[in-house]
Amino acid sequence: MKNVIVIHYAGEITLKGANRSWFEGLLMKNIRNAVPAEKIIKNQSRIIIGLGENSDSKKILENLSRVFGISWYATAIQTDCTLEKIGEVVLALTRSWPRIPIRVETKRADKSFPLTSMQVNEKIGRQLKENGFPIDLTSPEKTVYIEILGDRALVFTNRQKAWDGMPVGSAGRVVCLFSGGIDSPVAAWQMMKRGCMVDYLHVHALPGNTPSPKIKGLLEQLRAYHPAPSTLYMASHDEFYKKTLDISDNRYELILFRRFLMRLGSRLGIQIKAQGLVTGDNLGQVASQTLENLHAANTVATLPVYRPLLTYNKQEIVDLAKQTGTYELSIQPYKDCCSLVAIQKPAIRPMLEKIEEIEGEIGMEQIVEETLKKVERIGI
Repeated sequence: MKNVIVIHYAGEITLKGANRSWFEGLLMKNIRNAVPAEKIIKNQSRIIIGLGENSDSKKILENLSRVFGISWYATAIQTDCTLEKIGEVVLALTRSWPRIPIRVETKRADKSFPLTSMQVNEKIGRQLKENGFPIDLTSPEKTVYIEILGDRALVFTNRQKAWDGMPVGSAGRVVCLFSGGIDSPVAAWQMMKRGCMVDYLHVHALPGNTPSPKIKGLLEQLRAYHPAPSTLYMASHDEFYKKTLDISDNRYELILFRRFLMRLGSRLGIQIKAQGLVTGDNLGQVASQTLENLHAANTVATLPVYRPLLTYNKQEIVDLAKQTGTYELSIQPYKDCCSLVAIQKPAIRPMLEKIEEIEGEIGMEQIVEETLKKVERIGI
């Protein structure tokens, strides 16, 4: 008998046909990145981590909880693939339990095993019943899981649900317009969950190009979900701010800033060969996120713009931020640039002709060019 961790990966991966082995290999790579010191093998569409004397199973499970592509995982006992050995492990595992209603659930990945899954359930269930356990197939208090893999069998009782999704690195690279509020970290996390590698563009009003402790903390939290290296690009707000001090209609300042971000993000994204921009926009949440304003911002983007939170309400976003560990950092005080250009009554149905006229007056293309020259690249 041996203690192991068994991992089931997302059903999406198993449906990939000829590309399946590539996705499985990438998931294995990301798991090895999360638990580099452990022995990891793939067996019958399961991934198994062998636990040694020095293995920190609690830490391993914590790290696995942040690997996208995993459906669930469990600490299991590995034994020989015979009914006798499986029965011994089940009885040893349940010996100290109170005699609660119980169920046996078997999956037989190796079809050459002489008994069907149902027959294994019946025989192990009979052993448990002889040891005082009521058998309840509809609403048990505990379930004993058995997996038959050919050269080994796994027995476990608690499965921990993971995030599913796709392995990070399977869907290309994007640049997240990162404000440091509640929404943009969750948007970045959502894109990671779909397999994207994420870099970050943070436009700031700081005296230098060093990120604030809040931004550093958020990126460190997100890094736990992102096995590949990523980069923070720090860009100063100064050039935009200087040129928009005296615009004729300040109701347009916020949409001008958003179009500045789209231009800057697109230029940067093309330089680093990204396949799109990511924002934390949520339709109608604030005045700058009307369909008209989103459209006005999109017209200057030269990369696709992805908005994974577009249809979420604020509470749904807050709940996700809490689950991902970014919420407490996101609500810390910080003067981001959007707040500097926010006014009480911004234009909610802006006229593109008016916006383009103002951009011509202030020299928007030159603002973007000068800002891009001063961008600071910081590895995460």
